[in-house]
Amino acid sequence: MKTIEQEWDDFSKFIYKDIKVGKIQYNETKRAFFAGAMFTIQQILNAFDASEFSPDELTNSLVNIDNECREFMRNSIKTHLESN
Repeated sequence: MKTIEQEWDDFSKFIYKDIKVGKIQYNETKRAFFAGAMFTIQQILNAFDASEFSPDELTNSLVNIDNECREFMRNSIKTHLESN
């Protein structure tokens, strides 16, 4: 399993492949990337701590989070490719 830093590295190399980006933009984007990862992990941990959720509900929540992230990435990649 990749670390968040490794995922960021892959993501930033792809998204900034043909773009010269300033240090501030790069750092702010990285900060947002890590904040999103931290938020998602916290949501997952909170869900597992909450006894009112069944295992099926937790699984569905994880699948929904995964689907949401994948959809965002597909749209981001599509937009990036169309604009370059």
